[in-house]
Amino acid sequence: MADPAPSPPAPSLPAPSRGQRLVKALVRLVVAMSVVAVAVDLARRFDAADVSLEVGWLMLALVPASIGVLVQVLAWRRLLWALTGRMAPWNQVATVYLDAQMARYTPGKVGLLAVRVASAPALGVTPRVMVGSLFIEILSWAGVGVLVGFVTVATTSLFLATELAGTSARALDLQRGATIMAILALSGLVCLCTVPRSHYPKRLRTLLLGPDEESRSGAETAAQLTSGQMPLVPLGLPLWHVAHWLCWVLAGATLCLGLGASWAAAGFTGGILCLAVVLGFLAVVAPAGAGVREVVISVAAAPVLGPSSALVLGLTARIVSLVADFGCWTVVRLLRVRRDSTRDRPRG
Repeated sequence: MADPAPSPPAPSLPAPSRGQRLVKALVRLVVAMSVVAVAVDLARRFDAADVSLEVGWLMLALVPASIGVLVQVLAWRRLLWALTGRMAPWNQVATVYLDAQMARYTPGKVGLLAVRVASAPALGVTPRVMVGSLFIEILSWAGVGVLVGFVTVATTSLFLATELAGTSARALDLQRGATIMAILALSGLVCLCTVPRSHYPKRLRTLLLGPDEESRSGAETAAQLTSGQMPLVPLGLPLWHVAHWLCWVLAGATLCLGLGASWAAAGFTGGILCLAVVLGFLAVVAPAGAGVREVVISVAAAPVLGPSSALVLGLTARIVSLVADFGCWTVVRLLRVRRDSTRDRPRG
């Protein structure tokens, strides 16, 4: 029997030039200095007497945040199915995904990609599939996060007229700006889900997986990929990410209610949290966006909650995110150990 064909190598980009590395380093330095400067100013204006948050609200916010993490796992499993034609076992997908999520707390998020590529054999896919799935997932995840965030801000801003310096004009301007950004995000998502891959630049296509006939169950899917007729993002993936981001809106709103804010302010800050999470992830200078997310939340929510409560909201949102990630990872790992031990136990 002939030896199986070797798996295609993972796609790689040309090494950056010295000038590009210098520009990237300068950008990271500017971002880091800006975050530190804003954080120092927020800490200077902080007054603990203005803040009151019961632990019960913090625990309650963990529920939608944890559900949101599990929805991400389901979304990635659905994406792998769309790319390979095979539905991988839930426990294996969850283990790989959450291992990579924990690894994203490394600077530059390099651990996220490294863990996924290293885990490709465990899921029976090629490294190219892992690399491509990550880029596709980020496009959908970030695009939907921006969309949900701006839609939430736009729909709640008009109810905040008395809380935004007492002027309805400022709230109206905020609603208009958020609406425009939401329309742009929606347009981008529609293009990603409808425009065939063959219409995109070649360099972008090299980042994405090619057809992997050995792991595909349908010849039609492979033929579509070969001809470039499939869209960049499978249509079902953004729907899963909508559910994920709505969980984060609910988590942020719960924390805001715990700080004594109104329902309108809670919805508004829930949308701000979505935008801050996306910006934090895109800020590769910090592990998992540490510092960037908190500053965005604190600055954007300060006109509604006050500087002290806004700072507490940013910090508690980070705590909720960390506990949700670590909690889901721990539960999945324990279930995996229990399943493996049960499978290896001798029968008799």
